[in-house]
Amino acid sequence: MCRVRKFSMLRMGDGSHAERRCQLSSIPRRSSSGRYCPLHIPKIPPQHVKYPNGYDIPVVPLLVVLILKVQGWRDHRRSGKKRFRAKIPQDIEDIRQLLDMADDAGDRLNDLDDWSPRWFLKRAESLVKRYTNHFEETTCLFRDLGFDV
Repeated sequence: MCRVRKFSMLRMGDGSHAERRCQLSSIPRRSSSGRYCPLHIPKIPPQHVKYPNGYDIPVVPLLVVLILKVQGWRDHRRSGKKRFRAKIPQDIEDIRQLLDMADDAGDRLNDLDDWSPRWFLKRAESLVKRYTNHFEETTCLFRDLGFDV
């Protein structure tokens, strides 16, 4: 489900475990000129969007969701608003669950190489390095997925 307000939100779950849910929210930042900065979400080719179990709900590659969740964590940390900073503990929990889900699914970063824009992969590496600097215990998990940390 996506709703657009002052920030974008995507809720996801794997459909089998109520505890395996996360919410992605990305806070559009304003530049010094007052314009909104891009959200840095890549265009995903239709062949990489799945519609499992006959539902009309698109599912994008899990690593894209993980990278965007790390971006949301970073955005929440940067925000001066209490309500966004209050989301940080949930972001951390969601990232851990997404790491486990991606590993269980056998997903690897190089799976994105053939279609993902170079800027997105480069940005992903930078975001993950920042995250693992704060949470060193996740370094081996990200490394197992193919990140260079």
